[in-house]
Amino acid sequence: MKETRQAEPLQPRLLDTKQAAAYLSISYWSLRSMVKQGHIPVVNLPSKKYLSKPFRRVRIDKSDLDAWLDTRKGVGL
Repeated sequence: MKETRQAEPLQPRLLDTKQAAAYLSISYWSLRSMVKQGHIPVVNLPSKKYLSKPFRRVRIDKSDLDAWLDTRKGVGL
């Protein structure tokens, strides 16, 4: 019999702010504050409803979160 392989589910590269907060194990409000302060870069995507207005949908690249975490690593407290 031929073995059938199930494809692994596709993992999104871009996360919304709630997903990014969960990925970092911090609160949504903490992440939002860090984004506003410019500590974590974001990707701005246009909203279908507001194409003529500034970008309203913010996504965060998972690789940027990983890079940010790497810069925060240290020894001890």
